[in-house]
Amino acid sequence: MRMNARISQVSVVAAVMLGGLLVCCPLATQGATVAAPAGGKGALAKERFQDIAAQLQLTDQQKQELKPIIREEAQKLKSLWAEAGVAKRQKHAQLTQIRQDFVAKVKAILTPEQFAKWQTLRGELHAQRHIKGQSKALGL
Repeated sequence: MRMNARISQVSVVAAVMLGGLLVCCPLATQGATVAAPAGGKGALAKERFQDIAAQLQLTDQQKQELKPIIREEAQKLKSLWAEAGVAKRQKHAQLTQIRQDFVAKVKAILTPEQFAKWQTLRGELHAQRHIKGQSKALGL
């Protein structure tokens, strides 16, 4: 039961982080801390989207094209984590496929420069989350 609670918690974080496109909150990459905005997770995801959109200098058209892709990915992730009785390896393979599809769709919308910057931001956030996870596992 504890594992299901952990998976649920991870899915919410993944949906917010990945579904926020933008798996790369610029505030997090700079080591800043921010209180969650009023309005909960949706408001936080919206704020992160706006931060990333500003960093990537997205056009209004790009923003409109990305929003349904982000929502779709978040829904796929939520469904994936909600599946019971699926082997861990199978879920990992499905997660990998969801991410690959997401990246391909984002790449089709962004300019090469924007995409490169987005990849860099994603990498920085991934590294930061990895370090945080290791610290948590060690009880730090």
